[in-house]
Parts: sequence; structure tokens; C-alpha cells
Amino acid sequence: MDAVWTKDDDTTKALGDSAPRRVALTCAFVVTNDDDDVLLVDPHADGSWKQWMLPYSSLILDSDPITKKALSALDTESTLLDVQKALDALLADKRDEYQQALNDHINNVFPRGTLELGDAIGLNYSLKFSKTSDSYTGYRFEYRSARSIGATTEAPSFGYLCRG
Repeated sequence: MDAVWTKDDDTTKALGDSAPRRVALTCAFVVTNDDDDVLLVDPHADGSWKQWMLPYSSLILDSDPITKKALSALDTESTLLDVQKALDALLADKRDEYQQALNDHINNVFPRGTLELGDAIGLNYSLKFSKTSDSYTGYRFEYRSARSIGATTEAPSFGYLCRG
């Protein structure tokens, strides 16, 4: 079962055989400039623009003891709410690693000092089958505002601005 939900949704559906075996704690950045243009990036190396998305960063967890313990508690009778609680607990336990992953990734895209990170502006969760790991992955998607300080978001090598 693939699913997407927020804290306000009905989360009582049982997982069945869809219990996640890996986790992605993800933050998408809604980057704007002084003209309120929104940065969209092309994740394809060839610049094909087959898919546009917000710049993001993730901390992938699957094999450390804390993650294994949290995920092993999920079984066929567990619900989406149980997955949500496990993801939130893992974020609390891994907050420093998560923040470091966000800082490292965003500073690989934007030179230091050219991006001002803002507040959290959204949150949702998803459960999706991953072909990469041949298992279900539980995702926690946080959305944060950010402001570009300078012209770095106009570089065509990693982004495209659309009028906000």
C-alpha cells in the first residue's frame, strides 16, 4: 500500500505487508528571491526537465540500531499513525544528524551565505515501495521557507525560476 497523509488525516488504516524497512527524513526548501520567484530544480544530470521539483535534502536511515528498533515495532497490525509516530520519534533521536544533512546538502547547491533558511511551513508523511531497496520506505517531508540572498538561484545548471 502506498499512502500520503498529514497529521489531520485518518491514519487508522492497517499496514498489512507494507511496514517500512527504511526511513527518509526529508526537507524540501521553498526558495524565493526578492521578486518572489520560486526556485525549481531539475534533478536530471542531462538537464532534460522531465520533472521539476523543489530543492531538497534527506537523511536516509535503515541499518543503525535506533532505526532498526523503531521499525521492528511496526507489523501488519500497525497503522499509518504508528508509522507517523515512529518517524517523528526518529527525527527527535536523529535531530543533529538531520540538521547536518540539511546544511551539507543546501551548501553544496548554494554557496555559504547566499541562502537564509526560514520557518517550517508544511509537513506530510508517505509510505512508498522503493525499487532501490526492494522494501517500503517511510518518508517524513518537512517544507521550509528560504530566501535567496544574491543571484545564485538564476544559475541554469541547477534551477529555474518561475514567477511566484
